[in-house]
Amino acid sequence: MNDRDLLTIIKRNPEKGIHKLMNLYGGSIRTICRNFLYDCSENDIEEAIADTFINFWKHSDSFQLDGKYSMKSYLYAIARNTARDKRRLLKKADIFSLEELSLDLPSDFSTEDEFVRKEHEAILHTCLENLKEPDKSVFLY
Repeated sequence: MNDRDLLTIIKRNPEKGIHKLMNLYGGSIRTICRNFLYDCSENDIEEAIADTFINFWKHSDSFQLDGKYSMKSYLYAIARNTARDKRRLLKKADIFSLEELSLDLPSDFSTEDEFVRKEHEAILHTCLENLKEPDKSVFLY
C-alpha cells in the first residue's frame, strides 16, 4: 500500500486508516518512543505512542505527497518529537517535585549538625543496648 492510498483511507475513515498505520509502523514507533523514554514507565511510553498517531491524524493535511518525504519518515519524525517533548515534560515534573521537597527543610538546616546528631544517637543506642536489666528496661520503656 502506498502513501497516497493510506492517506486517502485515513481521510475517509480515520479509525480504519490509523489502524492500518499502526499495523504498518507501530513496532518502529514503539522502538523510537522506548529509546527516548528508556527510563520512564511503560504508561509514559504507551502515551507517547498513542500521541504520535493522534498527532499524525491531526496534522495529516499538512503531509505533502510530493515524494520528497515518505509517510514513514514523517511519522517517525512525529514520534521522535512527541517522545522528546514527553521526556522534557517528565523532567520538569521531577524538578518541581525536588523543589517541593527542598522547601520542607528548615532554613537553619545543617548537614553537619544532622551528622553529629546521628552520631550521638548511634552512641546512645549502643550504650543503652549494653546496659543490663533492670536498667535497660527503665531507659527503653
